[in-house]
Amino acid sequence: MKSIFPVIHKIGFCDFVLTVPDKPFPPRNLRAVETNRDYIVITWEAPESDGGASITNYVLEKHDAKHPGYIYMAEVDADTFQYKATRLFEGYEYYFQVIAENQVGPSDPCETNKPIKAKLPFGECWWWWLFIVHLSYFWCISDTNCWVRIDFVILYFNNNNSILGLFY
Repeated sequence: MKSIFPVIHKIGFCDFVLTVPDKPFPPRNLRAVETNRDYIVITWEAPESDGGASITNYVLEKHDAKHPGYIYMAEVDADTFQYKATRLFEGYEYYFQVIAENQVGPSDPCETNKPIKAKLPFGECWWWWLFIVHLSYFWCISDTNCWVRIDFVILYFNNNNSILGLFY
């Protein structure tokens, strides 16, 4: 914070600027950029103001959507704007918050608006391939001269046993 104070002295009048550092503003735009069954990668942007003193680090915290209260995850340096939150449980939803710190103290937290689910990015998807080889013709003219005509049929199934594709 900057304040300008007028100073009156016998000789004259002048202004001097007094800068008093303050805690930083909260980080901005906290969001998930990657999810998986046991981790979520979050990213954020630097605060609009560092409070007049350089940011020293960011503190990252999480909490399970079913339980109140944030738990410390990590502390990263001032030049890091991404973190991979690990040791999560598939199907659980998590809230995250990031706090910027400078020499004066911590900012208010920047929190995710809604919980983020630990899950595969493309949904649950287990594929089974069924190859069916159909021998249509087989004939030989001699012991070393044979021909075979084979038709291939490939069926794609998902985990609901639905046929997703048929190629031949």
